Amino acid sequence: MKPMLTLCACACFCGTAAHADYTLTATSAGASSTMAAPGSDVKIEIQLTSDASDVCNSAIYRVEFSAPGLQYMGYLWTLPFESGLFDDSFPQSLDLPAVLDDTSLDGVGYPVGIVDIELSNVTTAGVFATGMLTSLEFHVPADWSGAESIEITLVPDTFANGFATIPATAGPAFTLFIPGPGAAPLAMVSLVLGSHRRRRG
Repeated sequence: MKPMLTLCACACFCGTAAHADYTLTATSAGASSTMAAPGSDVKIEIQLTSDASDVCNSAIYRVEFSAPGLQYMGYLWTLPFESGLFDDSFPQSLDLPAVLDDTSLDGVGYPVGIVDIELSNVTTAGVFATGMLTSLEFHVPADWSGAESIEITLVPDTFANGFATIPATAGPAFTLFIPGPGAAPLAMVSLVLGSHRRRRG
């Protein structure tokens, strides 16, 4: 069970809003969707963009999944959060890998019945502007029998620089396609037939 976030650095989460907004977007190799076959890994980058010159030294957001079953392998923060003093992400890195379900993140203040994780960090080593904030790695189990696609949605909580909070919104949902047992051979047949037709034409 995830306890409510301890705001030992509460000064970082309070105060007046800045004048610009952050947008939080999930991508994989720059794309808003990707395909991962059972037995393979997928890396998702969480990008933070701003409509001005925002900087932050605290970041809290959730990642929601439309279906359970992915194995959460780990996460990495970029500088300056890489050396953050208050990484309160959950599940914690010591508890990974872990299969995600609707109990992966629960407790007071968290929605019931949602498959999600939380990324939370505070740093005193500097400030973050824009770019890749966190990378997440997942594994699709080889015996996958779950959904053929999973939508991954970001839910911003708090972004702040000291006492100044920065409004944040989520970009479009990211889609992970997981082909069924017969999908790969059919795709290869289509590719071969298309190539054959082009050679004859």
